[in-house]
Amino acid sequence: MKFLKNKKVKIAISIAFTAVVVILIANIVDFDLFIETIKTIDFSLVAIAAFSLIFSYFFRVWRFQIVLGNSKFLTLFSISTMHYMLNRVLPARTGELSLPILFNRHFK
Repeated sequence: MKFLKNKKVKIAISIAFTAVVVILIANIVDFDLFIETIKTIDFSLVAIAAFSLIFSYFFRVWRFQIVLGNSKFLTLFSISTMHYMLNRVLPARTGELSLPILFNRHFK
């Protein structure tokens, strides 16, 4: 897999994959229904949910700072958000394995 080491090839593959996904979504989603649904959303509830999510990240980072001692907030915030994303994307909660890997990568 030497060709994947070339940055231009990686970018081309990423663009092609994104284009395929966008085309598939455009063919599957009824955008008129989507727009009508968006119009019915109570955005105050969305704001409360977003605030709660962001607050939980800050709480998690604060907890990591207490456990790990003096660590940079932004580094821990980055680790926390990457871990959360991987935990949601990877199947069977294999994203839980990302936390020790991310800590090891950032705190060697």
